[in-house]
Amino acid sequence: MIQLTKGTNAPLQATQVTVTVDINATADLSALLLAAGGKVRTEDDFVFYNAPHGPGVQCKPPAGGTGWQVMVDLAAVPADVEIVRLVTSLDDGGKTFGQVGQPVAKVSDGSGTPLVEFAMTDLSSEVIVMPIEIYRRQGAWKVRAVGQGYAGGLAALLKDHGIDATDEPTPGASTPAPPRWPRRSP
Repeated sequence: MIQLTKGTNAPLQATQVTVTVDINATADLSALLLAAGGKVRTEDDFVFYNAPHGPGVQCKPPAGGTGWQVMVDLAAVPADVEIVRLVTSLDDGGKTFGQVGQPVAKVSDGSGTPLVEFAMTDLSSEVIVMPIEIYRRQGAWKVRAVGQGYAGGLAALLKDHGIDATDEPTPGASTPAPPRWPRRSP
């Protein structure tokens, strides 16, 4: 298994991979499918608990003692998607990664064989982080240790990737429109 440090990368030989993030807190794991320029093509390119399926990407909830998993079939990822960026966010009552500990991202192949691991460090006020990304380079897939966090949370991260997650009212409406997204289903 390859141990990555922030900013380093490794080739991926497998076409089907599973990403997990170990953290000592309740946390979600999701993915952003990004085109050139680091932006989503549509809001459907945010794969998360309330929209768990995207082209080539599936977000699988905790079950049987395992945490969230994001499964990526690299052969099914659309050609105009250059990056599958993984995102983990705390779902633990306003705590930060500095309070709960540093996450460890793991990538395994379709049979469960560990391929890559990245232990994040130096997190403090962040409530959401991008531990790793899987990206296309000259026709081959690689994994990179990103290790970037957002103190501003999910809305800030989504905005930076081309998604408007605000709860703004519709112009001319007498009552505010319901929040556009993302919303956890009951």
